[in-house]
Amino acid sequence: MMKSNKTFLITSAVVLFLALSGTVLAIKISRNSGKDNEATNLQQNILKKKQYDPKLLSRFQLVFNKMNAPQKKIFMTGSLTTIDYSDKPIKSSSLAFVFTKNGSRYYYKLGNTETFNEDSINVYVDHELKKIVLSPPTKDSTTLFSTITKNFVKNLQDEQYDLETRMEGDRQTITMLNNHHISCKEYSVTFDTTSFDVNRIFIRLTNLTDPLKRDNEKHIDFRLNQFYLQERLESFSNRNPLSLQNGQLKVAEKFNSYQLLK
Repeated sequence: MMKSNKTFLITSAVVLFLALSGTVLAIKISRNSGKDNEATNLQQNILKKKQYDPKLLSRFQLVFNKMNAPQKKIFMTGSLTTIDYSDKPIKSSSLAFVFTKNGSRYYYKLGNTETFNEDSINVYVDHELKKIVLSPPTKDSTTLFSTITKNFVKNLQDEQYDLETRMEGDRQTITMLNNHHISCKEYSVTFDTTSFDVNRIFIRLTNLTDPLKRDNEKHIDFRLNQFYLQERLESFSNRNPLSLQNGQLKVAEKFNSYQLLK
């Protein structure tokens, strides 16, 4: 797989994980038990269970209940910025995205790439590399974010996360923070205090080669500009390079110069 495809898959996984996963907050972040390092020992030696402000947990509940989506129609736009401080020079990328879905069907644009997930096929288009990749369709999940449960609180305690908050005007940020965590040191959600709409999700990932350092981490900054419980798939259907003609998939003429990979 070419390097740019790998980058796309990583960034796509982040956005789709945030957009489609039903376990963004409820799952326990797993540790790499095979590595006996200082960060792991620090966590294992802390026995006291942390306690959290019930009012803060309740507000967290309201935020994610607002985005909990048994409904299957979504439209959202925003940007995804990644910064990898482990690379020298530091590597960064900031790409605009559009995502809309109706059930298992979705359209996703990130930078110069587009993905069309239909009932029978997944079509990925890289306009920079002029490639079209066909694969089986991905399955749909009906929830954006899972409801915060007792397991969530237990997982926070087990992973020794602090739960912090700050206010900036009409926006509030709630942060899960553990600077000694083996995989994710920080997970922050910023939202409007009136509507409870999420504006930003920020993730700070640990560098496993030297987990106690701060200047080698990877940052993922997900900014949400629009979010509606509706779909706009038809607005982008004419961008799909494939069409069904006489029972066979055909590539549109304007994409004749693209390489088709199956």
